[in-house]
Amino acid sequence: MSTHLGTKGRLFAAPSGIVLSFGGTVTAPVVLPTPDAPVITVEDDAAQTLTFSLAAGLSYDQVRYEVAGAGPYTPSSFTIQLSPTVSYLPGAVVLYVVGIEGVRNESRRSSNLTTLAAYVPPANTTPPAPVLSGDDMADTLTISSPYALAELEMRTTDNQTIRAVPAMSLAQGDVDRAAGYTQVRVKASTGRNVSPWADSPAFTKKPSGTLPPPAGWTGAVAPALIEQSSPFVVATGEWYTEENPAYSGGNGFYCTVSNSPVRLRFWLPSPGRLSLIHLRANSLKVVQFTLNGVTYEIDQYAQTLEQAALRFTSPILPAGAHELVYIRKETGTTGPVVYDAVQLTLE
Repeated sequence: MSTHLGTKGRLFAAPSGIVLSFGGTVTAPVVLPTPDAPVITVEDDAAQTLTFSLAAGLSYDQVRYEVAGAGPYTPSSFTIQLSPTVSYLPGAVVLYVVGIEGVRNESRRSSNLTTLAAYVPPANTTPPAPVLSGDDMADTLTISSPYALAELEMRTTDNQTIRAVPAMSLAQGDVDRAAGYTQVRVKASTGRNVSPWADSPAFTKKPSGTLPPPAGWTGAVAPALIEQSSPFVVATGEWYTEENPAYSGGNGFYCTVSNSPVRLRFWLPSPGRLSLIHLRANSLKVVQFTLNGVTYEIDQYAQTLEQAALRFTSPILPAGAHELVYIRKETGTTGPVVYDAVQLTLE
């Protein structure tokens, strides 16, 4: 209980805790405004960004944000760029409008509602190995690949240093070389592993007395297996490609009319032979062909389908150029003939 002087000089007691004021004014406490919390409008998982908006009159530099408890940070725009290599769970990023003493309170806080996953780069791909083919007569190794020369590398049995490939066609020399003497692969690059190594075929030294083809020769050169799809096989007229596993190589030509030849020019570096390989079936007829102008015939009929096999072998032919002309014989009956493959061998 406290004692105060009354208006006429008398003392009276005032209740404890109450302060009496005489002749003054009572000032009410100041209530500061509280701004709305930032509103996250876009959560871009791919870009790892958060975009937010504010109430009118506020700018992005009046916002602060915290990331997994770290911060606060000041955004440089209404879009916050987060690290693409980090995943952010819901609530990891918190935004608020800062308070200003005597002007406004700090706003309530807002945070991301979804998970922003870290970017995971795609796994590297492994390209196929190049394809290496050899021309034993020309002593050249040819490289085939969808990748450019600068993206290939090589090594050899006698030099294991991995180095650039100088050309897509490599001279081998007239020497004996085992299969795999030269190896070629596709280099590693961004997003790409190295390919497996591709092995070169074997090369053999030519026996003395061989006759190389003349410059500019465009036909086949023995020894070789010449499939129907070879560019050396030139079909004229009504020959059609047919796929069937009974063919050598899985495909061949068939023809139902006469006077439509298939031609094959070939070179024997030394004496050798030509052999014809084809299937037989109950729908096929007699095929007629000439070898250097000498006419031969083969009946391609069989009661049931027979797989491609050796059907004809020529006498020994001399070294040099030769030509096979293959045609359906006019028998007076309908029915197709087929052209499959030719085997060239040296004695």
